[in-house]
Order: sequence, then C-alpha cells, then structure tokens
Amino acid sequence: MGESSLRLAVAYFVPQTLDVSDSAQATATFYAGTVRLAYCPLLVAGPKLSVFGCAGVVSGLMVASGHGGGYGRTPARGLLALDGALTLDRRLLGPWALSLTGGVGLTAFRPEFSYDAASGAIHVYRRSAFDARLEIGVAYRF
Repeated sequence: MGESSLRLAVAYFVPQTLDVSDSAQATATFYAGTVRLAYCPLLVAGPKLSVFGCAGVVSGLMVASGHGGGYGRTPARGLLALDGALTLDRRLLGPWALSLTGGVGLTAFRPEFSYDAASGAIHVYRRSAFDARLEIGVAYRF
C-alpha cells in the first residue's frame, strides 16, 4: 500500500464571456490554459480498482479580450490555485487504466482585469475563489 503517483495534467478551457457589471454593452471574454501537478498517495488497492488521494498546485495563464468598451486585449496574467482530489482507477489491459477524478480547487491568486468606465475602473474576474471539477481519463502505469 506504499505506492504513490505524480500526476500531471495540461488543460485549455473553452473561452468564457461575461457581462461587465455597471455597463450595459460591455463584455469580457476570458481564455485560460493551466498545468496541474499533484502528489497522489495510494489509499486503497484492489485487483481491478485503486483509489488515490491527491494534493497539488495549478498554475497557468489567462487573457481577457474586451468587447464594446474601454479595453481591448489585455496582457496575459498568471493564476495559481491549490488543488485536492480523489481519483478512482480501474485497470483495463496491461498497464492501461480508466481514471475518474473528482476535485476541488482554491484559487490563491485570481487574475484581475480592469474595464475603464465613465464612473471609474470596474474590476472583472473569471475564476471564483473555489471551483470543482470532474474528469474522465486514461492512465498508463509504468
């Protein structure tokens, strides 16, 4: 039961468009890419199923593009989050496994973008402080 794993995941998120508060016609579209690295000790092992508990960090870049207002494309901003997850692996053939993961994240550093309105700067964020995810994947064990 002393087996552990390091898990690396790379993700690109579908662009998300939000209305800018206090502005009837302005929107912001956010683009993000992340890399997650997690240490996952084995919690339960069986002949076909294994359960891992994971703790890690997520880092990435985010860009906002404004429409109908006082900004255009902004420079990329970094993001950082702490991550925890439970992963269930079901062994398929040989070293291959099907993986199901449920996880939560706490965004320690939320990228901020500013929209210049007549009343002053309006701050726009894409990510909330907390997020949740469900992943299905294929793993290769070696």
